[in-house]
Amino acid sequence: MSTKLSLVTKTRTLSLKIELALLLFLNTVLRIAEHTTRLRIGNTSYLTMVSI
Repeated sequence: MSTKLSLVTKTRTLSLKIELALLLFLNTVLRIAEHTTRLRIGNTSYLTMVSI
């Protein structure tokens, strides 16, 4: 019984670690995407200002 319980606990901690890793990965991807979008918008507005 105790071995089964420890196995369940190990599986749970593993899945939690995987979830955390995925969340961190997604967060990073979103941050990078936001950064590039801001850069693009910034470049566009700069070009518009220059052309005017």
